[in-house]
Amino acid sequence: MRAELERVLSYPQIVKRLTLHQIPAKDVLVQFDVHSNMVDMAAKACVTCKDPDDQKFIDLAVEHRAQLLSKDKAVLDMTKRLLDFGVIVQNAIKNTAQAF
Repeated sequence: MRAELERVLSYPQIVKRLTLHQIPAKDVLVQFDVHSNMVDMAAKACVTCKDPDDQKFIDLAVEHRAQLLSKDKAVLDMTKRLLDFGVIVQNAIKNTAQAF
């Protein structure tokens, strides 16, 4: 997940927001490191996401019964199915104001 975050931090729209708020990407990664618990890669969950790029998030959330924040339609479409596995999915767009 850290590698994915690092990749996303280089997206032009993210770089623009970080620059606007004077937040260096490396500071975001430092905060990730401080507040995260490193675990082994999760096994494939018994539910499959339509978007293979998002499957790693589903797998991790199911294995750890973690809350999943996303604005990705493929992930949000799984909200009801994931509840059966103890995973609460929330729309990250509704939580955007808290991010900055």
